[in-house]
Amino acid sequence: MLCALIGWRKGEFQFHSRWIQWSWTIIYFFYVIMTILNWDDDLGPQQIEYKLSWFIFPLLFSLYPRFKFEKKGLVIGLTLGVLLASILGIAKAIQACITIGVTLTSYTSSNICINHPTYFSATATIALILIIENWNQPFITQFPKYIKFITIGFITTMILLSFSMAGFLYIATLGALSAIYIFLKKETPKRTKLLLLVLPLIFIGAIAKNEFIIGEFNNTRAAVIDYVANPALFISKKQQSQNGDEVRLIMWTATFLEIMDHPWGVAPTKTGEHLGERLEQLNQPEMAKRNGKGEVHYNPHNQYLQMALEIGWIPAILFLFVLGYLFFIGINSNKLSLSAITLLLGFHCLFESILQRQSGIVTFTFFITVMVMSIFLQQDKTEEDVA
Repeated sequence: MLCALIGWRKGEFQFHSRWIQWSWTIIYFFYVIMTILNWDDDLGPQQIEYKLSWFIFPLLFSLYPRFKFEKKGLVIGLTLGVLLASILGIAKAIQACITIGVTLTSYTSSNICINHPTYFSATATIALILIIENWNQPFITQFPKYIKFITIGFITTMILLSFSMAGFLYIATLGALSAIYIFLKKETPKRTKLLLLVLPLIFIGAIAKNEFIIGEFNNTRAAVIDYVANPALFISKKQQSQNGDEVRLIMWTATFLEIMDHPWGVAPTKTGEHLGERLEQLNQPEMAKRNGKGEVHYNPHNQYLQMALEIGWIPAILFLFVLGYLFFIGINSNKLSLSAITLLLGFHCLFESILQRQSGIVTFTFFITVMVMSIFLQQDKTEEDVA
């Protein structure tokens, strides 16, 4: 940041204020104001620091370089980071195999991820998106084809081994949309169209043979059916141990009820207190337990609900609008990678409080703001060339 400001003083950068970039900062100020008004010596500084990226990155990428903007470092750096994290994850999985034996769980999910599986899956997916987008760029084409395909295959395998259900659903959704788009194009060869019809059947067949994955989907389906049939009865029956799907349904219910009672938010420093009391009312004493800072063990597992609970429904709606507008910018400028990453964020927000950890906040804010800068930078250059 300091280097960019020095460069701006020397005339190497030009400041451009774009509202879509600063919308992150507006949401951040809601967090700051609500935190200050409901100050807590332990949680206050943490809440302000955690989302500081929503101010730093919009400011940093409002400084447009007068020199050519290169994406080589971003793409290769992220890819190497994901590969390194994957190698460390494999080492962790080997230790798990030695400790608990060679089972499916010993080399999947948290046993093979050095970070939360969903966060790793999201970051690895961004790396894949950027590799595919820049496939024909010189810094990618310089590598032999087998290296590129091995890299993509390895990262994809690590995403699958992370066992992030949100990641699976996103890849399946994006893959289906991409396949439909390619299939409907008139210039698509018939053999490619046939392949697009056969590949999903092969994929579905492979999943159908995996008892663990089928079991996970069956558990999810059963939990949703029971919950929809009678939410109160479902929650009352889940007082002891819950799986991930049941935890989400209970936390979504508790958070939604709190939002209904506090539409203007309860403040980031007070969510634990309010959720704890609500969980006790729902007869969930174990889930209602709080740590020394007053936080409950589980967050809402939904970023939209989390944001509405912390700072109110107006900033939550603004956040939704920002995601929609970013998706539109990507489509309109033919920068489909921006749309894909925005869709990735929006999708994960349904199943995780993905912007509550630094790994989620920094990753998504950085890549979205830098890509928006590159789009407007290209538009400004085009307008200057026309003039």
